[in-house]
Amino acid sequence: LIVVAEKDVVYQRFPIPLINRLEKHLLVMSTGLTKRQADLVKDLEDWVKLFSEAKPEHLSGESEFKPGDCFVGYHSDTAAAVVMKISNHGNDWSNEQILSQSRCTLLQCASPDAIARLRATELKHDAEELWTEYFGNQKHGSLKDYLVPCLQGSNKDTENDGSLVQITTHSRLLSQANSHAIASAAGFKGSQSRCIRLQEFHTEQQFIKTLEEFFVALGGAEGLLLVQCDNGEANFNLIACCRYLVDDTRRRTLEDFDVSKKPIHIIFIIQLPKIAGGCQNFVGFQGGKWQSVHIDELLNESNEQFPQIEQLVNRSVSDLFQPAYPARDDNIENMDVGHEDMDVGHEDMDVGHEDMGVYHEDMGVDHEDMHVDLDANLASGSQELPVENTEDSDEKEVDQQKIKPTLLLKNCLQAAAARIYDESAEVDRATKRIEILLKWLPKDDSQETELSEILATRVHKLLQQRDEKCPEDQRLWLQHEALCQGHLQETGTFRKALSQKLTSIVSPMLSEVIAFCDQNHNLDLLGEEKEWKTRLWLTMITKEVITPLSYDSFISPVSGRIRERARVSSTGVGHRFNAKFPFSWIIKDMVDDLLQKVGADPAKSLVSLRGAFYSSPLGQLLKPTFEDESVKGEVAMNYLNDFLHMMYKPKVEGELQLISDAVLSAAGKLHQSLYENEEFELDIPFIHFTYFLIQARLVNFSELVHVFPDLVQTLLTKRDQLDVGEMILDVVALECCLQQFEPKPTDLENADDRLIWCNRVQCIRPIIQVMKSLISRSSQQQIGNDDSEASCHAQMFGERSAHYLQNCRTIWIRLDVVRMFIEHTCPPGQSVHAADAKNAFQLWRALGENADFSTVHTITVIERFLKTCSDGLSERLIRLDISQCGICKNPLQDPVQMPCEHICCMSCANGWFQEHNVCPICREEVGDDFEVIISERCRRALAIYNSFLNRCKSFFMELVSLYCFGEQLPNPDLVRKFIGYVIRDGEKTEDFTPFDGQGLDVTPIIRSYILQQLLTIKKREKEVYKHLEEYLDRAKGLAEQREHLIEVCVLCVQCMEDVETVKLLKAKEGGENVQILLASRELERTLRTIHGHQNSLNINCLRDIAGIRAALDVLSTYLGDDFVENVKRFEALPKCLETAKHLCSNLRRSVLQLFLLKQLVRHDPNGVEAVKERCKRKELKWIMPPQSEEQDKTPDIFIVHHENYHTVREAFGKAILTSNIDDLNVVIQDLQTQPSARSCYVLLALFREITTSFSLANKKDRIPTR
Repeated sequence: LIVVAEKDVVYQRFPIPLINRLEKHLLVMSTGLTKRQADLVKDLEDWVKLFSEAKPEHLSGESEFKPGDCFVGYHSDTAAAVVMKISNHGNDWSNEQILSQSRCTLLQCASPDAIARLRATELKHDAEELWTEYFGNQKHGSLKDYLVPCLQGSNKDTENDGSLVQITTHSRLLSQANSHAIASAAGFKGSQSRCIRLQEFHTEQQFIKTLEEFFVALGGAEGLLLVQCDNGEANFNLIACCRYLVDDTRRRTLEDFDVSKKPIHIIFIIQLPKIAGGCQNFVGFQGGKWQSVHIDELLNESNEQFPQIEQLVNRSVSDLFQPAYPARDDNIENMDVGHEDMDVGHEDMDVGHEDMGVYHEDMGVDHEDMHVDLDANLASGSQELPVENTEDSDEKEVDQQKIKPTLLLKNCLQAAAARIYDESAEVDRATKRIEILLKWLPKDDSQETELSEILATRVHKLLQQRDEKCPEDQRLWLQHEALCQGHLQETGTFRKALSQKLTSIVSPMLSEVIAFCDQNHNLDLLGEEKEWKTRLWLTMITKEVITPLSYDSFISPVSGRIRERARVSSTGVGHRFNAKFPFSWIIKDMVDDLLQKVGADPAKSLVSLRGAFYSSPLGQLLKPTFEDESVKGEVAMNYLNDFLHMMYKPKVEGELQLISDAVLSAAGKLHQSLYENEEFELDIPFIHFTYFLIQARLVNFSELVHVFPDLVQTLLTKRDQLDVGEMILDVVALECCLQQFEPKPTDLENADDRLIWCNRVQCIRPIIQVMKSLISRSSQQQIGNDDSEASCHAQMFGERSAHYLQNCRTIWIRLDVVRMFIEHTCPPGQSVHAADAKNAFQLWRALGENADFSTVHTITVIERFLKTCSDGLSERLIRLDISQCGICKNPLQDPVQMPCEHICCMSCANGWFQEHNVCPICREEVGDDFEVIISERCRRALAIYNSFLNRCKSFFMELVSLYCFGEQLPNPDLVRKFIGYVIRDGEKTEDFTPFDGQGLDVTPIIRSYILQQLLTIKKREKEVYKHLEEYLDRAKGLAEQREHLIEVCVLCVQCMEDVETVKLLKAKEGGENVQILLASRELERTLRTIHGHQNSLNINCLRDIAGIRAALDVLSTYLGDDFVENVKRFEALPKCLETAKHLCSNLRRSVLQLFLLKQLVRHDPNGVEAVKERCKRKELKWIMPPQSEEQDKTPDIFIVHHENYHTVREAFGKAILTSNIDDLNVVIQDLQTQPSARSCYVLLALFREITTSFSLANKKDRIPTR
């Protein structure tokens, strides 16, 4: 018994007793070879090894690829089986012929990726020949390409029985429709062909019966049987059995026919998985009558939008998108081979001169195991992979032109759409975007559309830019993909891997183009039935200068690689919108740039802008559309809609409609002022220029709407009233808001309502201020330039706008005054009497509709109102008047209430009732038992009353500061009234008050503030001085009150000094030299005029004193420790110092000398001693008074107390000199000693200063006793 079986079957399935009893002989092909055949097998195996080991030259180690990766079904006996078969077929062939034919036989089972990898093997010099043999002669492109020539040739070596072919594939098996189509192409119609699957049969008998039925049905005619089986690795035994059964059944059936019989061709199609190293069990080379062939992709139609592999050789991805491809005559010897990641969007990419890591990302799947490092310098002196070698160049060109770029785009469309990130709230926007593109892309490969050609061209340009950025040859992407084993295993077929790779390269570009085109839903315009929109859309996307797209703009600044998502941005200001004009955001950006370049001068901007715009490519493109009478109105309004969305953020529905009307009104007004006799036609430059002029006003309107959203609906009902030939939208809106604020008694009853009302009034203040500044600037431009074009800004604020704004300002001031009164007299958080709360509404009524705070009348109304309020409060608290003492008529102090309820001061009461027993006011007897004591009830009432008066005073001063002083001088009568406040009106000497003699605050702060406000009114100082001179003369008439006169003069000098100091500080902005020069001029002026003020008191004298003080104060800042350096740096300083010396040289003006010394000490942190030391220089020696030398000669017997005493003494000297004890208090508190010692130091220093002072000969230099 002889048993022939596979070794694995024997040891796995045979029973052990049988295995032990058999005499085992291991049979291999090599044992049956001759010496010659063995040598040939050795050479063939060496060739297979060289064919398989693909790796970069610079890398060490073994190749990732094995023979099983390159030759499908390869096993240890494959080389021997092939050599034996070829040797038996050609006994008289030479070794070279046998070896060459053996290689071709093996090549039939090679995978296309292995052919593409040849450039990275030792067989790179034979790559061209092998590529030509594989794709040119053996026809591995598809099953149809292989079968048609194979079957029509009818292999004669099969003894006319027909071909026996085993075809392996990594693609899907054939459907019935596919199999009939292929059989029909090969010449087998109808029942002449049949396609079966092995998995259809459950038994061998059933399978044989089906075969016999088919063979018999042929009736001796030629036939074709296709037998398919999936998962050939698992079903290898079943396939082997079926091969034998099919061959045997065919032989027996043909023998039964007596008539002449034709061949029956048997084609086995085996589907295999793509496994690293190849299948372990499947045997691909049978020998004998069977031919083994590998066709990676059975059908072209399975991926009809992707080119054939042979069409991709030596062509970059960008080349595939050219409209027509000329024949390439590249010299294979000059081909430069480099390796880089063909997908810039892939992660883990490292581009270098020596090596590059390749990382593949395809359709959202990361293949982290696909890292292949290739030699970047492999290209030097090497060859390209071969292209199909055809003799007919015309045929080659036609073959190249079979590639349809638009079909490639459709193939990438889904992947590109998946990369687009859209923040739009529309859930179905991605779907709608694809639908629009598919509508405009070709339905099949027989036609082209304008959009498809445009997109292909734009993608082609972007891919070319990408190629330029990559340092290596981009034509080698096919070879790079063949080296990615992991990717090949996942995709199955090489063609599918290439398709996904191309998609991963093209889809980022296509997605960026789509995202760019769909900003603001721009793609929707293609779906509108507007011929002008479609024409403009397609024309603009064609022009790269108008719609620029660059590869660099797609690169992420963080990763340095192409960004993962293409963002569809919206150019709306804080909102999204649907565009109505094609690519309007590009036009807007370009015109904005032109508007900046033509200059800020509004006089020439519009003319220059129009000239620059219509001379640009974009302007030339748009000009015919705006000149088309049938559509130009619609075109302009559509662009205006988009422009406003990109410039203005609406907050309420309908707001943009109002803005559009306002722009049109402003444009009409502008056109009328510039081109009075021409017909008004709106165009893009006019829209931009008009908006530029009114933008500030529209911002104000937006702020109003933000605060009062209901305003929009109110204005929409008044659209007809807004159409008056100029823009009045903002001022009408402001008037509507202010009218809503008019208070009602119920609005001010409780604290919460008052607070809400005040906040609403206050929030509109910035808008009022901005509008006032706009109209002021407009008026100045209109006055300063009579040219109509130059006053474009002024024209934007017409007469109606000014009229409305003036009304608004009047209402606003009235509202704001009421608000200030409420905040001062009814502060939140404090209980307020109902009568006080009602005062606010009474103030609103008292002001009336025409309140003007530049007149005496309105101020008088305010005074009367406040007097009424205070009287009402007094009556409510005490039945009689508590504002003043009934005896001395001065403000009440320590109130004493008599039985008749009259009130007087306690001091006055004590003096009166020592001699009288009656009320000093009504003469009613008070009784013997009346005691002069302070009334607690009156004291509480007086405190409340005084508090209210103080709040009224602060309210009045805020009102005066805000609305009575401006750039123009108030009414002369009002100025006279205010100066009366400053120096205390008339023959009286009472404190400032608007309440008919009721004293409030004795400090000069309020009067000083009013005087400063009057003095700072530009170009009107002389008028103020005139009023001051008049009232100063009247004040001098009150000679009996010398202190009052001095107080007024000091107040004037301080205010004037503050004004001069501000001028000097502003001068310093131009440099220290400018400030010193201005101070020097002031000293020179006073030096000339001060002689005229001997024994006289007038305004000019006070002005001179103020000027000297301000100038000397500035001069002292340059006489510090850095005095020597300052003299060198500032050339004006010596002259200024000399002028000050002349001014102070007169002994009668020693007060100026002391003032300068005082300022030096004040500005010097080191104290008096440092100033004395510095003044020993000859330039400054004149500053120290002579008596200081006498003081220095007096010995200090307390100096033995060292540092603490010395510090206190210095602080005392500085305090006496500057009349400021704040620094002295700080020094005393900071002494690090016991309290008793601190007191001792203070007493010693005080004693020292006083005794030293009395030692001076001149009594005026001594410290005054008081």
